[in-house]
Amino acid sequence: MKVICLALVLMVVPAPAVSKQRNLPDTLVNAKSVYIVDKTHQHVPLQEAYKDFAGWKRFTIAKTKDTADVVVVLTAQSQINDDTTIPWLTLSVYAPNNANGVLFKVSRMGIREGTRECIKELKKRLEQS
Repeated sequence: MKVICLALVLMVVPAPAVSKQRNLPDTLVNAKSVYIVDKTHQHVPLQEAYKDFAGWKRFTIAKTKDTADVVVVLTAQSQINDDTTIPWLTLSVYAPNNANGVLFKVSRMGIREGTRECIKELKKRLEQS
């Protein structure tokens, strides 16, 4: 009787999902090309982004926004903390036809390091999807 009750409980209680749930939109997960927009007004983030995306080999770098699957926008801002200015870089990913819908967004401290770390986080999240 105990075996039958245990079998019934196991049949009723759902097993944990084996597959990972996607926490990123399909538009980003399935993207093959990227267009990079630099709004930092500095040359370092754009150079780092081109180098890191090219080295990643998941994306081709599109020449125009219209030919890209996703658009990466780099922005920079500063935060003042105890008389010290700390630069932050933000990487935002959009579908080319929807500048209002952010598919992914991450910010990291630093300009060169921040760019690398933001792309590294995007890579990590895409590999988990």
